Order: sequence, then structure tokens, then C-alpha cells
Amino acid sequence: MRDVKKVLEMRSQNYSQRQISVSLKISRDTIRKIFNVADDKKVCWSSVKDLSESDVQNLLFEQETKINLSISNLILITSIRNC
Repeated sequence: MRDVKKVLEMRSQNYSQRQISVSLKISRDTIRKIFNVADDKKVCWSSVKDLSESDVQNLLFEQETKINLSISNLILITSIRNC
């Protein structure tokens, strides 16, 4: 995922999900997901404006990243065992 920080910035400027989607060429589903996670974690632009893009992504999607890494590791281990 890219431009999470920019999505939060545009949201703080009262752009709609549709406007952000068109401007950044990101699906509205992705914009909605970012909005929902940010709301759940009570993250807003003012709290992340001084962070890097990767730090913002880790802040919002850390658990999702861990799950994806775990699945990738499991697939890799299974592939190695089947060789």
C-alpha cells in the first residue's frame, strides 16, 4: 500500500473518499480501509505528519503485516519440506 500518509493529509483537508481515490489513483475500497483503520486506532494527520510513510504504514497495519509475513513463512517452510 502506498500514499497512506497522503490519504490522511487529504482527509484532514476535507477531501471526500472519491476525490482522494481519483487524485491518488487508489481504489475507494483501499481509501475506506485506511479511513476505518485510522479511526479505529484514533490516528489523524496531525499525529503522523512528522513520520515517514513506512512508519505510518507500520502504525496502521502492523498486525496485518505480521499476519502476511507469517503466511509467507508458512508457505516457504511448506515448500522447502516438499522438496
